[in-house]
Amino acid sequence: MPVGDPFQQEAGGVPADLPVHEGRTPLARAEGVRFIGYADGVYACRLASGRYRLTARLR
Repeated sequence: MPVGDPFQQEAGGVPADLPVHEGRTPLARAEGVRFIGYADGVYACRLASGRYRLTARLR
């Protein structure tokens, strides 16, 4: 994938009511991250070039 192209990432296994973060920033406010949606237990995001660490604290 060429540098600078956006990338769509999907992450499953996280319930919709748990907050997801990139580092310490909520996913909705993370720079370079665009939330696409949540369906069937899978978060979908579009990511700009860079490094990301997506986390969720499971109960």
